[in-house]
Amino acid sequence: MDIMRHLCPHAPLALVGALVTTLYGCQQSDQELPFGLDPTAGQTVTVNATGGTVSVPPTFSIQFPEGSLTGSELVTAQKRLTAFPGDAGIVIPETAFDVGPAGTALNVPARVQIGVPSALLEAGDELSLAVALMQPGGALLTDVTSYDISNGILTAHVNEIGPVAAVLLNDVIPVGDIGDVTPLGGGSITPAPPAPAGAPARAHKPDGVEFSADCSPGERSCFTSGIARIWVDDVVRQRLGSEIVLINTTVEAVIEFYDFDALTSVPDSAVGYVRIDGDLRARINSVVANRAVGAEVTFYTGEGPDPMNPDGTLISFSGNEVTFWNTSEDDDPQILPFDLSGVGTSELLTVELSGTLMFENASGPPTEGSIVAQVRLRR
Repeated sequence: MDIMRHLCPHAPLALVGALVTTLYGCQQSDQELPFGLDPTAGQTVTVNATGGTVSVPPTFSIQFPEGSLTGSELVTAQKRLTAFPGDAGIVIPETAFDVGPAGTALNVPARVQIGVPSALLEAGDELSLAVALMQPGGALLTDVTSYDISNGILTAHVNEIGPVAAVLLNDVIPVGDIGDVTPLGGGSITPAPPAPAGAPARAHKPDGVEFSADCSPGERSCFTSGIARIWVDDVVRQRLGSEIVLINTTVEAVIEFYDFDALTSVPDSAVGYVRIDGDLRARINSVVANRAVGAEVTFYTGEGPDPMNPDGTLISFSGNEVTFWNTSEDDDPQILPFDLSGVGTSELLTVELSGTLMFENASGPPTEGSIVAQVRLRR
């Protein structure tokens, strides 16, 4: 199984049968807020293509690097007097700011820094601390680069101008120890009963049975819905920290089983994909920092006549594992542990992905750590 060092979030869904990580963010322990750069500038500053800084001393700053804006813009920043939406999480008192003109897109992300004294946080809260950006339509986006416990500076990047606040995220997934991975028990995937005449198709294939999962930070909680779970080994904890959580999790998955055997009622083919993205967040000394993590696996042998319906791959079952014999991976086949369980009138399919996290060393080869993720799909 190949291990990728970088994952492009805008790449089309392609087969990557491994979890991958890239360093996301940097430690800020040696950096101070630029509040004192121009204390006479007040809360309104003309920012042009060369960049600039707008601050509300002593707890807020937004820095625009060169190229963020194409022309000149009058940027304002002030303490927010009205309530900040709590959809993304619990808002930390006195950390909400109105920044305008709201909705202005940036060519290069601006760096937001908010002072959040550690005294305002309970033990462990620093792992779920993030910056929420409110968009003109009311949607909330969250981002974290780092939080320096020693000076109370929370740092994040935003791709547009708008109201911001420091929040404790609602959707935080605790990362377990790999020795405690929930064993998957397998099961039998049965064909769907014939659809009533005139009913819409339930899957792409005539006899297809489709399982799907979909959650993201701004739309549906991946943690409380139970869609995603994750575990790591001791190597990862030694390199990242003893306490690790997964934040900003997004899951997209569709697996369709079809070509059911007439005698055994076992599917012989499948097509689909599983994708999970998020940020592993841990405390390293006095700094809380992120590592981006993602996994993608797609099951198909090639594009069919309809680009939206690729040709599926042959599959086989053995105990609690399903083998996808043909994929675009170099190390075919892909073997995934799975579990099938019933909930009410529907069924849940859990599949397990595993891979390696690579940690660079000052000398010698990288150190490898292991990571396991389980994704739950609903029929």
